[in-house]
Amino acid sequence: MDSPKNRPGFRSPAFNRRYCLIFLFLFWSFWAAYSLYFHGALYRITWVTMSKREHSIVGIQKILNGTTRLMNAAMKEGPDVWKVRWGDDAESPSHSWEEADDDSADVEEEEEEGNEADDESIDLLPLEPLHEEFLAGRATVFLLRIQKAASSTLDVMFSTHVNMAECQPNIRALERLEEEKCNQLFILLHYAEYKPDSCTGLTAWDDPAWEDLDCIPWIFSYTYEAKYHRLPEPERARVARTFQSSRLISGHFSYGIHSIGHRGAFAYVTTLRHPVSRVVSWWNWNIQLGKLSGIVSAGNATFDDFVWDDGFRFGGFQKSNHMTRVLCNEETGNLLIVCFLHIRGSDDRGSEGRLGEDTPLGALTEITRAHYECALRNLRNFALVFLAENMSDVEPLAPLVSRLFNMKRTVGPLKGTETNPTTLDESAGMVVRSSLSEATTAKLAELNSWDAMLYEKAGKLHELSVARLKEMAASKQWSKYVEDAAEIVEDTSEDG
Repeated sequence: MDSPKNRPGFRSPAFNRRYCLIFLFLFWSFWAAYSLYFHGALYRITWVTMSKREHSIVGIQKILNGTTRLMNAAMKEGPDVWKVRWGDDAESPSHSWEEADDDSADVEEEEEEGNEADDESIDLLPLEPLHEEFLAGRATVFLLRIQKAASSTLDVMFSTHVNMAECQPNIRALERLEEEKCNQLFILLHYAEYKPDSCTGLTAWDDPAWEDLDCIPWIFSYTYEAKYHRLPEPERARVARTFQSSRLISGHFSYGIHSIGHRGAFAYVTTLRHPVSRVVSWWNWNIQLGKLSGIVSAGNATFDDFVWDDGFRFGGFQKSNHMTRVLCNEETGNLLIVCFLHIRGSDDRGSEGRLGEDTPLGALTEITRAHYECALRNLRNFALVFLAENMSDVEPLAPLVSRLFNMKRTVGPLKGTETNPTTLDESAGMVVRSSLSEATTAKLAELNSWDAMLYEKAGKLHELSVARLKEMAASKQWSKYVEDAAEIVEDTSEDG
């Protein structure tokens, strides 16, 4: 099938492309020098410093990964060996991560030998020490919700769905105030944006109850971290304080948002979905929302246009290796995007010249194996990874997940949870995956080849996550949570 005729690109404001090209040249020259001469030394210094300063679970992942076999052996050998790893109190692991440094030194030498078999066995954060950090109030969980990948089930599992009360006060209450068209505190925490001239609502801005938030249930920005650094100092400091005090942060954002701030330790949880099914679902969902219904009903666009046209005005960031881009977040589209957009004569309507989900695919960086390996490496540093297609494995274990991260609300076992459902209407331009032409299906597969590989690896991480949760459920310490939660009935009504 031939590609439909490309639609006109966006017009961009006047921009000095020469300066942009010079900037790009200088940036990549600096990056090459940095990589060649400093990267190796700085990598080790940075991780050692982070482990001492933050006690970050992810910051110490290299040590924990390197000593995975030693830790397993220690737990089998008994409390004396466990004390060597975690301190004098065998029942409550301490923060003295440095005590594991001696053992990890030998393991680092083994890692440098490039043993691929060992690399395959290094998956996910250890749950027990992580649980201790959350019990002590020294950790933050980041729910990285990939769109149309059963991410709303995470909302329900962590009681952060729109009608649930885990996060109080809840910034979602500021989103649609009758007396305000735009609330400043909401867009600051939700988008990392501050626009006092156009967004004038001040409800909760000076309210002391909103100064000490410990939970942010709803973020929607793939460049949140970059926009945070462009905020004025007072607003940037406020966002940082909120992140540093939060025990839970959830939303559609890219990996790395933890750099803004967190409690002493941090961990990520996410879900992935077969990439072709996810893209189809995203298209249908946005027709139902009304975002695409206008151009589709007017006959100005079809799903084939969306797939084949690199300059299509909506969803460019969504339709090609989206999961790899979000989980790597290193040169995957959101670095130097302004220069790329202006050079190519495009404009990101979604976020004023910055990367948004509607940045045209033709303006984004091409994803390579390096990005895939980056995404997989980050994914293996998560605490839990699930597949959307197999969430029925996870739903009965929801009470354990609540307690693992010490949530205020313990949800009951879930069954057939469905939030934000899409009602299929082919007459409105929605499509069914099985009805796609062979050419379009092949094109989607080509556009998401790295996501397909990542999804396959995530399947193993899903199995490991479920197995570890089931192992916990079988123990006396954790089985009571499943029993106690069996009669809990949570409000899982749909998010309008």
